[in-house]
Amino acid sequence: MTRNEHIAEHPDFPFLSSETPAVLLALLKPLGLLAPGESLACLVRAGEGNMNLTLRATLCSGRTLIVKQSRPWVEKYDFISAPWDRANTESLFYRKISTVPALAHAMPRLLAADPAARLLILEDLGPSSDLSTIYTSATPLPGATLASLAGYLRTLHDAFRDRPDAALANPQMRSLNHAYIFDLPLKTPPEKLDAIAPGLAAATATLTASAPYLDAVSAAAQSYLTASGPCLLHGDFFPGSWLQTASGVKVIDPEFTHFGPAEFDVGVCLAHLALAAQPAESPSTFLSGYGQGLDGKTLASTAAIEVMRRLIGVAQLPLPPQLDKPALLRKSLATIESENVLTLFQ
Repeated sequence: MTRNEHIAEHPDFPFLSSETPAVLLALLKPLGLLAPGESLACLVRAGEGNMNLTLRATLCSGRTLIVKQSRPWVEKYDFISAPWDRANTESLFYRKISTVPALAHAMPRLLAADPAARLLILEDLGPSSDLSTIYTSATPLPGATLASLAGYLRTLHDAFRDRPDAALANPQMRSLNHAYIFDLPLKTPPEKLDAIAPGLAAATATLTASAPYLDAVSAAAQSYLTASGPCLLHGDFFPGSWLQTASGVKVIDPEFTHFGPAEFDVGVCLAHLALAAQPAESPSTFLSGYGQGLDGKTLASTAAIEVMRRLIGVAQLPLPPQLDKPALLRKSLATIESENVLTLFQ
């Protein structure tokens, strides 16, 4: 279904946009967030919002709020249907991590939620930008930023280790992600691949001709669908979920959260450091900040598969045209063969 078809099918649902301040005001009033007589002065988009609609609401008092609404489609790719209740799962994540000061400090505060409207009201972290700029920037991520991100992940993974929460199993979002990470990318038609970058079709054919590579993808896919622990994961730990603010780097958008292996979050992170052509020492800096206890083979396959799906799948990144995508895709195969994530950086 398209966005318009979804809206037509649910005429009574309060679908928000920057053009519907009255609808948002009616949703905010019962949540107890407004002072008597306080109204909306301005409502604008806050970032692109890959999965969800994200708005910045400025109140007449000057206060600002971040408003996030999930809809039955993917916001950036509205031809893709998505689990409608994902905002409610994200709300549970924020409530859970609020009990751990280090995690709460590293993320915006959840101020209120309206489950029926699939709505989150979050603290506005002020002037900021996500770190997607690292894909095209000539400036490497500072070691302090890598250490901060690694520390966040380690704290998250340890805080609820071996205490799975069925409310955060998130099977529908995992099912959606499963298709776009493990299944569909390797089925992309050759003409579409070479439209992304010349030589990608041939590099992809090398992957699909490798039985060990396909076996690794199949095993990782099965693990992703069935994993139930031991760690609470962010689920989408990449530069689009890292926010540079005046008070340091913060983490946002945990809508793909679930319980699973720590290597998933860490591997995704390392894959994006490779995609952003970060220096060869960056993965070691990150892994040193994270600490011990990771399985090298699982880490390598997770990172390799994330590189693959970001190069040839739907969720394309703002990668510079000079990046040799076919060569990096071949490194995905080499990384699985070597069972060493550092192969991505060689």
